[in-house]
Amino acid sequence: MKRQAQSFARWLLNFPIFYKILVANSVLIVAAAIGATLLTAALEAPSTMPLILVFAVLGATSIVLNLVILKAALLPLSSVQRTVDEVRRGNLQARAAKRLLGDPDINRLTETLNSTLEELQSSQQQRRELSLRVLIAQEEERRRIARELHDETGQSLTSLLVGLKALERVEGAAELAERAAALRAMTVATMDAVHRLALELRPAALDELGLVPALRTYTRDYAKQHGLKVEFHAQELGERLPPEVELALYRVVQEALTNVAKHARAHSVWVSLERRDGVMVATVEDDGQGFDQTEVRRSRGLGLGLFGMQERLAAIGGRLSVEGAPRAGSRIIAEAPVGEAVLER
Repeated sequence: MKRQAQSFARWLLNFPIFYKILVANSVLIVAAAIGATLLTAALEAPSTMPLILVFAVLGATSIVLNLVILKAALLPLSSVQRTVDEVRRGNLQARAAKRLLGDPDINRLTETLNSTLEELQSSQQQRRELSLRVLIAQEEERRRIARELHDETGQSLTSLLVGLKALERVEGAAELAERAAALRAMTVATMDAVHRLALELRPAALDELGLVPALRTYTRDYAKQHGLKVEFHAQELGERLPPEVELALYRVVQEALTNVAKHARAHSVWVSLERRDGVMVATVEDDGQGFDQTEVRRSRGLGLGLFGMQERLAAIGGRLSVEGAPRAGSRIIAEAPVGEAVLER
């Protein structure tokens, strides 16, 4: 019997706030009416002062009880308000307290607020880590470029200078032609090195020819470099995409393929590019070891790579979808809106 009473009390306490107030006020009004009627019948006195006093006491009691009930019922909202104020002051670690026997609607509001704050805090942390990673990558790239310019290009140019000075002392035509040919070959090699370095920084095909030729070239070179089988399929667009869309999709495919080479242990990769109802869709799929999406998003390697792709697409109004499971390969889908009329450059 006691357990049933507790269950009934818990059931009443978990009523939505609207019904709590409605039932409480109804009970108080009915009780006041019944009490006043009984007293009037019992007194049978010409004076109404006792009746007035009774109604006054009942009214005051009703106000106090309503105050207590509303205060208890709306207490979780006060916690939500304090949490919102803390967040407004910049404290993303603030959380609203959930009441064990509180209103279910308010508890859902509290859970939604707390989960939103968790996602916001996680996103902010990932953004800080991504920014730091970008800065480190930029410095490493500058260091690599400086080293290559010094070790390869600089030494080649120095050799060219020395060779040109040596030409001044050459007397025979045969020896002059031989040394000129050597200098010409050295010049070609230097130009190739500079061209390769420029392509790594910014693919000329993307600016000159567009997204499809640039990705076709990149996937072909990627397959040779990593020893993977890569199949690339794309619709011929006819007209050029907006430059920000081309760059975003190119970098997303580039990052996705980099992740495949680093983490997937795949043998084959499929890259496709197509247009669906005003949206450009780039897909990168592999037959590798797959991944656990929850664990990946917590990691600092692949997780930050996915977050960077999401941020890049979000900047142009697009979105990223990730599909994968352990030992089942993975699929990265990048969507970028371009509208019905593709802009031409």
